[in-house]
Amino acid sequence: MTFVRGTAQELINWQKTEGYGFPVVAIVDNLNPLDIADVMKDGGAVNIIQRPAMDKQLVETVGRYARPGRTMLLLPD
Repeated sequence: MTFVRGTAQELINWQKTEGYGFPVVAIVDNLNPLDIADVMKDGGAVNIIQRPAMDKQLVETVGRYARPGRTMLLLPD
């Protein structure tokens, strides 16, 4: 499956459907707290980064989950 220009919730739904269990760090544009809670509920995203704060938070956040020996799946833009 190719995931192109979808929402964080669509990625998480795809992950669950396909049986993947990798952590998702969602980078989003200005979601309100209710939308953020929805993306993170039920084993969804492990963390949310608002796009304006991406420069400050991305490396630290990914570092918490990306460890040697873990597989990373990169989806095309």
